[in-house]
Amino acid sequence: MLNALIDYWKHPEELLFHIIESDDLVLETSEDVIWFKVVKNIFQNHKDNQTTAAKYYQALFEFNRKAAIDGQKRKEIQKHNNGESKEDGIFRLLLARPAAGNNDAPKLFQTPTPPAKTPSVNADTILPGTVPFRLAGRKPKDFFSLVAAFCGTQSMGMDATPENVYENLTGNPSFARACNFTPPSAYSERQTDIPKLRKIEQFDQIMTANGLWSELKKTAIDENFNQNIIYPEKDLVHDTTHHFAFSGFETVEYTDEKGKERKKSQSHVTKKCSCQHKEDCQHAWELSGDGAGTVVKKHNVYHWAHKASIIGLPEQAIPIINQAMTDGASHDSNSIIESLDILKKHFPEVAKTAKNLLDDSAADDPKLKRLVEKKFGIKLRCHINPRRRKTLKEKELPKGMASLTPNGTLRCKDDLEMDYQGKRQGIGYYYGPPRDEQNRVSCESCPFQSQCCHKTNTCGRHVIIPFAKLPNISQDDPPMAKRFQKLMKKRPSVERMIYRLKCTLGDRYLSKRGNLNYQASLDKAMLALHLIIQL
Repeated sequence: MLNALIDYWKHPEELLFHIIESDDLVLETSEDVIWFKVVKNIFQNHKDNQTTAAKYYQALFEFNRKAAIDGQKRKEIQKHNNGESKEDGIFRLLLARPAAGNNDAPKLFQTPTPPAKTPSVNADTILPGTVPFRLAGRKPKDFFSLVAAFCGTQSMGMDATPENVYENLTGNPSFARACNFTPPSAYSERQTDIPKLRKIEQFDQIMTANGLWSELKKTAIDENFNQNIIYPEKDLVHDTTHHFAFSGFETVEYTDEKGKERKKSQSHVTKKCSCQHKEDCQHAWELSGDGAGTVVKKHNVYHWAHKASIIGLPEQAIPIINQAMTDGASHDSNSIIESLDILKKHFPEVAKTAKNLLDDSAADDPKLKRLVEKKFGIKLRCHINPRRRKTLKEKELPKGMASLTPNGTLRCKDDLEMDYQGKRQGIGYYYGPPRDEQNRVSCESCPFQSQCCHKTNTCGRHVIIPFAKLPNISQDDPPMAKRFQKLMKKRPSVERMIYRLKCTLGDRYLSKRGNLNYQASLDKAMLALHLIIQL
């Protein structure tokens, strides 16, 4: 026994005893309890996240060390005034937004870069239940246990907010035990005790401020690629989604560059300081909910929300990029270039394999398509945006034809869709007769046959539509072509990705303000998803 204790002292990662509760056996064999398998997987694969754990402990050490210094600085800075009024701050922040015409502003939120070095923490010594040694102060809570609590809560279908995590730990003994936490003792305080809500909030704050949730997410995705759980595809899908903001707004009237009077909704401005007289202190005015904006879903349907850009693998229905936009009111197409930049940086093999990026009609812009293909070697394929083009009627079309939509759908007088068959070089688009479910020509039984087909025609009506009738359609990639329609059938898979992240594993209503917290919420949902598919 003594030798065993000596060996454990030298190698603490080798457990002497491992107690298994009867409840854990039931949870482990139950197929419906996903969170238990996610939690156990985090402890089993702890070596993948040792570097992130070291960065967290380093950030925690610096957070505690600077707390007193920052408090003193806040008191000193109150004596000065930067001269900016609240009204000046409102217009300065408004004109800095992409939706207000600032084209130089980044379209996607820049996730904080995790610290590169951990001078006082050795990553190789960080294990579940083992924390860095400090000469003074209490031992911090275990990093892996806290991550397991957050990911376990997210995999239950709840947004992993500190409040939800604390409620799960205190209200579900099996969950707390699986995360290696113990109930509080009446006699003494232990490091393994369930942390207070304040400690859980502090953990989430440090992870968010240092971009560590994003780093854990990328590690999980890389592991899935390395283990061939997911694989690159030649087609990618892109779309945006919104989450309802946890902030209010005000309507600001201003004059744009062209001298036109405009109105725009903007989050309230505030100063994130504890100064008694905020109107006179030196701290700058900031948006209380930066990133939130008016998201237009359709005519007369508006939401005050944050917006995020999603890129995924359509055949597997797995998202790999989810990044918050700096302004929820920005057009969806503004997120494409920077989203592909992130893809190329983090997953170069996926960007190299991809040949097509499938999107909706919001991305139908010839300049944007040329830029995407030139910069990334990827073709941007999307549905046609008719904009203000109207459907052509019977008078403007060959005889027997009733309508031609801006996306190239041609219908005859019998309200049947003509079969697109290709194009005649230098002439126009070529349509064949409509066909029924048995692929038979419908012209034989058509009541308008005498008004449409020639008497000697036995093959059905054929029509050529000049290119000039559809100037908004690319002749090299018409949306009427069967290959295009077959390709675009993959695009709806992005809706399933969004539903899993937004509804199945998260919450469409945010509980914190600002893009920093919004990005952390996106990262935690994506992390939980990729941990689940590892099971």
